[in-house]
Amino acid sequence: MSQIIQKGKELIRINPSNKNEIQYSVNNGENWNRRSLQSDDFSFLLDCGEELLAITKNGKQISYSKNNGENWHRRGVVNSSFNEFHNLTLNGSEILAITDKGLYYSRNKGENWNLRN
Repeated sequence: MSQIIQKGKELIRINPSNKNEIQYSVNNGENWNRRSLQSDDFSFLLDCGEELLAITKNGKQISYSKNNGENWHRRGVVNSSFNEFHNLTLNGSEILAITDKGLYYSRNKGENWNLRN
């Protein structure tokens, strides 16, 4: 089963059979509709309140959406020091990222990342 985020009355997920597609459901997951089709290869979603964040580009990029996944934009410059993002989580005012090179944090919605010692 794919990861599911609840935003208001909608459920949002990455299509489990097409990682380039974001889907939504308005009937508790009974039926799924296409919200957007990108060439970004989504691998993880995080609800950050006014934005959705996603790990994209095979773990190399963070993207964001301000309209529940309809449109996506790249956030920040990918720093090769982390290699690949695997997971994101909110920790108060920070976003934590598990990467190949350790635990990183961002205090500006993923624009910049610092290694957590």
